[in-house]
Amino acid sequence: MVESIKGDITIETGDMTSSADYNEIAAKAPQLWEPAHMLGGDESDAMRAACVEFLLEGLYMSGRLSRKKIGELSTYRIKSR
Repeated sequence: MVESIKGDITIETGDMTSSADYNEIAAKAPQLWEPAHMLGGDESDAMRAACVEFLLEGLYMSGRLSRKKIGELSTYRIKSR
C-alpha cells in the first residue's frame, strides 16, 4: 500500500482534527482509504477518521512510515523510495 504512493506526503492528525478533515487526508493518499473502507461498512466521516488513524498507526508500528508526536498532534510522513 505505502509502496504505491508517489512522492513525499505529510499527514497531521490529532485530537483537534475533525472527522471531516480526514476526507482531505484520504484525498492526499487514496491508497489509505482502500483498506480503511474494507475495515468498516459505515462510510461516515467518523468511521473514515477512525479507520485512517488505525491504518496510519499500524503502518508506523510496522516501520513503513515515520511519525513525530508532539503532545496530541501526530505527524506521519510517507516517503516514497
